[in-house]
Amino acid sequence: MNSSQTRFVLRFAVTVTVLGFCWIIFAPGFGMVSYVKKRNELKVLEKTTADMLEENNTLRSEIDKINNDVTYLEEIARSDCGLLRKNEIVLSFSDSNNKRRCSDRKDN
Repeated sequence: MNSSQTRFVLRFAVTVTVLGFCWIIFAPGFGMVSYVKKRNELKVLEKTTADMLEENNTLRSEIDKINNDVTYLEEIARSDCGLLRKNEIVLSFSDSNNKRRCSDRKDN
């Protein structure tokens, strides 16, 4: 093998190696860049899942309190929906209209 053939083979080997590394890094869908993006997406989804599970547990606790604690249910009905007991009157001294959280509130 002469020196020009050796150079050609060496250049060919280096070119194939560089292209192979480029493919490993930048291949669409399964290269290193794609892997890093997917890993970051996974971290965001795991954080979102943890937040949702925590909120779910809080809501389950709230539902349990509403179903089993009459005093708490009355407190929620009074504060959030503005419900009153029989013969109670609300005296409002504010100028602004208060927004209601309960759309089915009945005024007595």
